[in-house]
Amino acid sequence: KIPKNVLKSYMDLNRTFDVPVPKPDEVLSDADIACHIAKQGGRNQCHVYVPENDAKQVMDMELGWSHRLRQALEEDLFVLHFQRILPIKSMDVDNLPKSSDEFMASYDINALDEPVHYEVLVRMQGGDGELVYPNAFIPTAERFNMMREIDRWIFVNAVKTLAKHNENNKPVHLGINLSGNSMDDEELLPFIKETFEEYDIPTNLIMFEITETSAISNVESAQRLINELRAIGCCFALDDFGCGFSSFSHLKQLPV
Repeated sequence: KIPKNVLKSYMDLNRTFDVPVPKPDEVLSDADIACHIAKQGGRNQCHVYVPENDAKQVMDMELGWSHRLRQALEEDLFVLHFQRILPIKSMDVDNLPKSSDEFMASYDINALDEPVHYEVLVRMQGGDGELVYPNAFIPTAERFNMMREIDRWIFVNAVKTLAKHNENNKPVHLGINLSGNSMDDEELLPFIKETFEEYDIPTNLIMFEITETSAISNVESAQRLINELRAIGCCFALDDFGCGFSSFSHLKQLPV
């Protein structure tokens, strides 16, 4: 956010030189573009917005990401990672190892009575084989309305993995994130049902996660989707609680 005094100084400067004064939202948009270009240049630097050049450059960058995302969907270039979820009550929290790798190596999952839980995370393979993290491509996917397809890819491939995997005969539960774009996808529920039937996976092994912000920004659609998926046996969790603009009155409307 731009402090009010800085924004006022900017506008006063424009008036001094008798040039058109941009609207505040235009200033913020231009600043956002400058930030994108600075990040593309290697971060830890400044960039001064130049209207003639920079708007086109950002559009070219986004179109490039759009092409890469489409290619990733068509050629299965996304990769799923599974992050283990552990119950705190099973840990000695006063004597935890210094590194997570050391901790996981020492953790005896067979000693647990609880089911095994993982959260499903997505990455994208880059041109040189490196992994691209979602904060780099999700904003573009949302802007170009590609998140519904990515959500479906993640769900199908998570269920495929679950169908092949059986960890010491214990039921494995997966937490799968759904984007705000999928909240009003009328074809999502039939697609999920068909996938469960195709791979013969119990529906109670899947817990869908939606962020607080996306749920509350579209409460009616979120309610409908949550109720429909709960009706077939899935669980729901509210992710990133407290990060947005929630109120407990909204939460009462969401059966999570």
